[in-house]
Amino acid sequence: MDSPEITPYVVRPSGISARPSRNFARRLNDRALVMLFGFALVLNLTLAIFLFLRYAALPEAIPLHFDANGLPDRIEPKFIFAVQADENTGQNHLELRFGIFGLPVIAFIIWLLNALLALATRERAARILFAAGADVVALLMWFGAINIIGGSF
Repeated sequence: MDSPEITPYVVRPSGISARPSRNFARRLNDRALVMLFGFALVLNLTLAIFLFLRYAALPEAIPLHFDANGLPDRIEPKFIFAVQADENTGQNHLELRFGIFGLPVIAFIIWLLNALLALATRERAARILFAAGADVVALLMWFGAINIIGGSF
């Protein structure tokens, strides 16, 4: 007498399969997905390189946020690292300020989160939307950087 075949997965009441994904390599072979994420990564890297090349020409204080009237309401120094004295204790401490470099840092964090979410989901349409979202964020960061710098190259 043959024993019944045991399936390698369990269907939970919510309909989500507990089977480990065997399609992980197939997701990495999706050409559209790789091209979209690659484009976003190239945009992020070129933005960081562009800002590093323009760093010397930037003013010491950079307006990083604007109100509804277009007036700057947050101005920060262009320094990446700053040593500041604590007003209460008088001790020096290292404060990390990204300044204008916060744009590529934020874009890279969003790219990384979207890439992880795209690899975790099974739906190809959702993966493509995550990748396209990373592209849109990278483009918006470029527009923001050009707006903050003043549009001059």
